[in-house]
Amino acid sequence: MRFLDNEKRIISFVGFSGSGKTTFIEQLIKEIKRRGFSVAVIKHDAHRFQMDKEGKDTYRFYEAGSDCVAISSEEKLAVIKRCDSCPDVHEMIDLLPGSYDVIIVEGYRMSDLPKIGVSRAETGKGLSLPLSELCAVITDEEITGLPVFELTAYKEVAEYILSGEYL
Repeated sequence: MRFLDNEKRIISFVGFSGSGKTTFIEQLIKEIKRRGFSVAVIKHDAHRFQMDKEGKDTYRFYEAGSDCVAISSEEKLAVIKRCDSCPDVHEMIDLLPGSYDVIIVEGYRMSDLPKIGVSRAETGKGLSLPLSELCAVITDEEITGLPVFELTAYKEVAEYILSGEYL
């Protein structure tokens, strides 16, 4: 399966903390990569995350006031840039270097992206958005009206995303 040049598969996973989003996405990435597709992930963090380690050169440069710090090696690169407000998801997508077959977003509940809700009964929290704002659900609870996948249905969700059923 290959997409037309102008097709991109972009989907957001939303759910409360502890719902299983990160674990599911981790396994989903492996499944999509196993099928030969490239994947990028954008994660929204509602907290002030810290990517750098205190005492490292890049940390020191940022703390000294640099507006942007970039670091690279043979295997990866990272850019830490100051911003006045949290960029919206489309700005984050535009920042991705290169082209990817699938872009998975964790969070950005208020975006206009198609969203898959993730919930786990043991948290007692349910879904973080109403069903009307979701295209599918990953859960161990009984839900009707949308495609519903089990919490370990990585292959089925990969197929759902790659097929573009949610578009």
